[in-house]
Amino acid sequence: MFPALSPEQLARASSSGVEQTIEAGTIAFDQGDRDTPFYVLLEGELEVVHPNGKGTLEEPITIHKPNEFTGEINLLTDRRALVRGRAKGRLRASNTRGCAR
Repeated sequence: MFPALSPEQLARASSSGVEQTIEAGTIAFDQGDRDTPFYVLLEGELEVVHPNGKGTLEEPITIHKPNEFTGEINLLTDRRALVRGRAKGRLRASNTRGCAR
């Protein structure tokens, strides 16, 4: 469903960000957030879910794996995030928050 970056694309995309480690279960971005980061995954997995109701139920959307990246239209439109992203296990990613603006 989502593209994986080639080694050249991965090097280029991650070079403009700041590498960070996100511990298992940590929410990297949440529904309703503004200015959500663009993550390029280097190691681990990031699950993306849609919270339903009062946030107690979640509808799974996808699980991003290494060499993949996150992003919603809100990165371009300055709207609030529609989904939640959470580290599924320990995650290492390049965070390019604000680099595209």
